[in-house]
Amino acid sequence: MPSRLQLVVGCSLAVLTLGAACSDGGDEAPPPAGPQPLVFTATLSAANERPNPAASSATGTARVVVTGSSATYTVTVNGLTGAPRLSHIHAPADASTNASVMVNFDPSAVTTGSGTFSGSFSAADIVGQGGNPPIAFDSLVTLLRNGRAYVNVHTAQFGAGEIRGQLTGP
Repeated sequence: MPSRLQLVVGCSLAVLTLGAACSDGGDEAPPPAGPQPLVFTATLSAANERPNPAASSATGTARVVVTGSSATYTVTVNGLTGAPRLSHIHAPADASTNASVMVNFDPSAVTTGSGTFSGSFSAADIVGQGGNPPIAFDSLVTLLRNGRAYVNVHTAQFGAGEIRGQLTGP
């Protein structure tokens, strides 16, 4: 038969264990596994086009979500002069300069001047420019983090781009 001291120690340990399991942190959900998404957004307008703003009242938004070694994009356009023909991420550039295409988007889901298109991309989708090889996916993410990339949407009337916006995020 256990001694009184053994019973007291055993009961105390049980209470401590139970108390730790029910502490104020016991109701919190565990942190999600895997890489956390990085969200970058842009407000698109004709006034942002460079070197000359486009004569258009079109607007839009872009959202790029990077998770690990891939990304998704969603672009919404309003009031373009026609269906978007091309759309891309350009980099490296600040809001006042132009840069090379880094990633092509597929705007074919929008057949008028307003709508939303979306898709995904990975390192294999990054294009090289001027005979140079494509940059690494991590390098593109660094450009996004540093505000050195923008989204551009082109139409037939505005072949150089009708709306543009700098991507910003974490």
